[in-house]
Amino acid sequence: MDADSDKGSFLGPMLFFAIVLSVFICPLNMSKEGELMEVGLDWQVALKLAVSAFSAMLGLWGVLTTTGVRRVLLSIPACILILILLLAFPSALSGFSPSALPATLINLSYVAFIATCLAYLKEKTFFYAIVLGTLAACGFAWILYFLMPEFGVFKEFLGSVTVERLGGHAHPNSVGRTAAIGLLASAALWRDRRISTPIAFWLVLAFSVTIAFTISRTVIGGTGIALAALFMDRLKTRAGIQWMMLGGFVGLLALFLLIASGNEGDTIAKLAGSVSKTGDSTELTTGTGRVAIWAEAIRLISEKPITGYGFGAAQALMLDFSQSTHNMFLHAAMVAGVVAGALMICLALWLVNVAFAGEFRPISALAIFVLISGLFEDTVLETFPGPATLSFFVCCLCPLRRHENAQDTIVDSDEDDDLPLEEDHDYDRPRQPR
Repeated sequence: MDADSDKGSFLGPMLFFAIVLSVFICPLNMSKEGELMEVGLDWQVALKLAVSAFSAMLGLWGVLTTTGVRRVLLSIPACILILILLLAFPSALSGFSPSALPATLINLSYVAFIATCLAYLKEKTFFYAIVLGTLAACGFAWILYFLMPEFGVFKEFLGSVTVERLGGHAHPNSVGRTAAIGLLASAALWRDRRISTPIAFWLVLAFSVTIAFTISRTVIGGTGIALAALFMDRLKTRAGIQWMMLGGFVGLLALFLLIASGNEGDTIAKLAGSVSKTGDSTELTTGTGRVAIWAEAIRLISEKPITGYGFGAAQALMLDFSQSTHNMFLHAAMVAGVVAGALMICLALWLVNVAFAGEFRPISALAIFVLISGLFEDTVLETFPGPATLSFFVCCLCPLRRHENAQDTIVDSDEDDDLPLEEDHDYDRPRQPR
């Protein structure tokens, strides 16, 4: 996955730096006491614009100078991505939201930026940058949580109950997604022996605690499933089968005891209540209000089904509905119309193919997480692309780049005893002496 060495010698470090900055700066949305999101130019937006401009220049350089970048951008998934964003231009030019046109251009530039990163950086280098950026973002969130709780503690009002969640750096759901992607990247690097076990342990612990304090059930569930996909080959070993059999036995025993007690209805309700934020099991059946949010989003989309409303419209149109559609397909339709929503479904099907192909397990794990998160959140096509949108672009484009050059692996080519991440390994087998 390397381009010309002379170009890569100076472009590689800048791409690495741009990834770290994008992961840390672009999701930044500090708000006091969980106030509403606003669209306007402040110091946070200025920082995001600077980082986006830097990334856009690198992406433009890659398009102009590298054949491999242009070839990837002409692939079907890349063309679908670009078409969705092109469909957002009519609504962006209508002036409904002042952030619509800049956000459209920024997302287009990041598609080129990711294609350039895939040409000049090895996959392991990309994962290193993701870990560094997500760790900085989560660390900043914790600093605000302890030292400036008016910014770091997000108070979510759910009827008569107020739930305090870790925020600060951004909305808790965004912080949770950032931590989850950092955790998956750390696990992927450890899986390929790119980082030591002690370092991986502390990274995974830090990201796990962050996810827990954001209280995002979508992130927790998506992370668990993605980790299972990442280590699916381990589950096929003798030890993995034994652990699965033990887990199944414990589950069946618990089910038997529950039925034998005769109070399974009350017990299930209590268990469901314990998972919900308010303690009320009905919260789960409504998706914490998402059913009403989706209905309102569909109503708004039906009023402008051809062009949509552009980026940033939901913040103004859905003030009483969390200022978000909470679904990647509805988000695309809200931004650029129903055709864009249908194209997003096509990209989701591509991610399903990437997830189940299993040719490169870290990318498969990221694809699964993005899909699960995207069903319940505006995970992708953010106004300023953060770690989730960057991961989405990588999942769409990386398999194509790898197919183009089958020799590319996550490891350095000059280390002949390293093993590529996409292959299944028997880590228990001792290495033969040279």
